Amino acid sequence: MQIIKTKQNILIIDDEEDILTTCQTILEDEGYDVEIAKNNNEAEKILESKNINLVFLDVWLPNVDGLDILSHIKEKYPSTAVIMMSGHAGVETAVRATKMGAYDFLEKPISISKLLSSCDEVFKEHVNNNIEIENTNNEHTNKKTECKYKIHQRTIAKSVVVSGFALMEGRKTALTLVPAEANTGIVFIDINTNTHIKLSPENILSKDKSGAVNSTALVSGNRYIKTTEHFLAALHMMGITNLIVKCDGEVPNVDGSALVFCDALKEAGFIEQDDYADPIVIDQTLTYGNVNDDETYIILSPYDGLEVTLRIDFAGSIGVQKYTYKFENFDQFTEEIGKARSFNTIDNIDYAQKMGMAGSGMIGSHILLCDGKVINTKLHFDNEFVRHKILDIIGDLYILSRPIKAKITANKSSHSFNHSVVHDLANRYL
Repeated sequence: MQIIKTKQNILIIDDEEDILTTCQTILEDEGYDVEIAKNNNEAEKILESKNINLVFLDVWLPNVDGLDILSHIKEKYPSTAVIMMSGHAGVETAVRATKMGAYDFLEKPISISKLLSSCDEVFKEHVNNNIEIENTNNEHTNKKTECKYKIHQRTIAKSVVVSGFALMEGRKTALTLVPAEANTGIVFIDINTNTHIKLSPENILSKDKSGAVNSTALVSGNRYIKTTEHFLAALHMMGITNLIVKCDGEVPNVDGSALVFCDALKEAGFIEQDDYADPIVIDQTLTYGNVNDDETYIILSPYDGLEVTLRIDFAGSIGVQKYTYKFENFDQFTEEIGKARSFNTIDNIDYAQKMGMAGSGMIGSHILLCDGKVINTKLHFDNEFVRHKILDIIGDLYILSRPIKAKITANKSSHSFNHSVVHDLANRYL
């Protein structure tokens, strides 16, 4: 299949002369046809006279709000991608812009690499969306009959932003979730370095070098994406197989649950794509660890769906808890498992902070226990602790980047043990 590149038309709208001329020169050197406008009137004349594929739009312009221009462009020229730019706007403005249809939100000063990589992303999607695949219907018919478990690949229907607190680094952060083409997988992009980290067992951080205490981190080179497990659980249960995730080194935490991600995915909605994915269908009983109440173990057995039974055993007021979760739909997952929060003791958190393994702002991010009692909140469920550990299992298994069909029986699971199971499943099924 041959992809024919066509010259793309870009419009830059900004009232700063230096930005206009610098960006225009850089983009023209790369072969783009670039127009510039200092205000809304100039921009509108260009948009009316020329087929513009991409607009770089400043948030702050004389006598007009850039978000108003964004709204106008998306209404009148819906196929034109818009990337917002600002040196002062915060997370709230970025969230609002994304909800209004902006493809991305860049902070000034914009580096040359970021400028060009943004164009590449937009136009790669444009090309893929316009490629005609011969014999599509025949291919899809054949794929449907290959395996009864084949499912449509999915991406989200629109971009959304999820903001919160970086638990390990003690600062505000955000995720921008962007729809992705079929067969591209789930890819995290570090916005500081443009490092791409694909969701894959090969990219699990097996040894803790990142400060990602008791969590699931992904790594490529020296770049980490920390605390991914709750987000991955939500993706797993919605069946999202293709997604671009732009982030700043750590997935945000709000209350220690997956609820913020579930809500964002519901807001975004999903699109079933033309191609298909093979779930991981467990076809034999697999046992990891010694099956004993005093040991950590996980058993996977054949099952037409997903069911997780977990037993935990903690000292103090938590004690022994056991719960079975059977997946029915995304709303049911959100209510029964997604809202179950992380938990920890004051002593453990104090130690982690003193050792530099966790940031501040932990009070609302966990169920906190002191002397065996919950001190900062009311439990959503009497057995919220075991439900949260089931959430972790569901999230960790999605490092395989394919939904899993299995009955899972586990005891005293941990992230590191879950990771070892993922590696073995990858060797067997991927």
